Order: sequence, then C-alpha cells, then structure tokens
Amino acid sequence: MNKRENRNMVILFIVGCVLAAAGIIMDIDYYSSIMVGCGVGMSLNCAGNWIQNYYHNKPENREAYEKKKKLQDIDLKDERKIYIRYKSGYIAWNAFMVLYFIGAFVLSLLKVNYLIICFCFAMAVVHYLVAAVIYKHLCRKM
Repeated sequence: MNKRENRNMVILFIVGCVLAAAGIIMDIDYYSSIMVGCGVGMSLNCAGNWIQNYYHNKPENREAYEKKKKLQDIDLKDERKIYIRYKSGYIAWNAFMVLYFIGAFVLSLLKVNYLIICFCFAMAVVHYLVAAVIYKHLCRKM
C-alpha cells in the first residue's frame, strides 16, 4: 500500500469515526442510527482493508499473494471465464426480474398497501430500463 492509499484510508477511517460519534451525540430518532451505521461500516471497512494489506505484504505471505494476483489477472482475460461471468449475470438478472413480479403478485394477494406493490413493480421496470441502457451503451462502445 503506497502513501496515497494509506492516507486516503486513514482519512476515510477518521470520517467514519466522526460520523459514528456524531450519530451517537445527536439524538435524532431515525437519522442518528443511520449515521452510526454508516460511520461504523466505513471505519470497519477501512480497518479491514488495512489489515488485509498488512497481511498480504508480510514477507512470508508476499509470494502466495503475488501468485494469487497473477492467477486473477489470467482469469480476468480468459474468454471462457468472461463468458461465464456474463452468463451468470444474465441468469441473475432474469431471476430477479421474475422475483420482482412474483413478489408484487404475492403482495397483491395478501392485500398489502398498493404503494408497496407499485414500488415492487417499479423496481422491475427500472431494473429492465437500466439493463437496456447499459446494453445499448456497451453496443456503441464495443
């Protein structure tokens, strides 16, 4: 980890601690708990990344880490693995589209508030539109 990454991680850690402290000090019903959660999450993420980098940069672990990085670089460029990643993303997208509509249908059978049902349906529509926009963008780009 170079000095710039280390400095950024320390800054984010401090910002997370400040958010958590501000959330504890300010006693606003709902928003203080969100501030505490975001602050603690940010701080723990930075601490975890720092520990991970420290572990991988120790002399006894450096060779295994370099080997792992080399294998990851190979996997990123392997055409078969690229196809598998695209295919898994497509299958997951289809599964979530089906779950959105099934969820909206089940909620309508349970006579849940119509706004929640509309929200589930809107999530499916937005998911589809975002996927279509990304697809069009990638078609133009490639």
